[in-house]
Amino acid sequence: MSENLVMIDPILDKKLNGYKSEQTDFVAQGEITITITLNEYRDLVIKAATREDAIRRAEKGKWEKEKETENLKKQIEALTSSLCELQEKQIQVMEVVK
Repeated sequence: MSENLVMIDPILDKKLNGYKSEQTDFVAQGEITITITLNEYRDLVIKAATREDAIRRAEKGKWEKEKETENLKKQIEALTSSLCELQEKQIQVMEVVK
């Protein structure tokens, strides 16, 4: 049991420091690690970069649609106002004709 605690202490120290200390570039005894090839690493970097690009494009598209929606709302408001004015004028003309 004490052997497990001896292995856990370096791992906890490393994690509690938020991987911001000098301890980030060593493997603590008993810590689970993986090994990947350079090509696998490059693939991961490419996937991360393209995913970030896709997110940025989606956010830009969303912003453009929101802007378009706001412009359309303003246009609807202006057209509704014009329609009301025309209907009022039509009513006035109808009253004059009677």
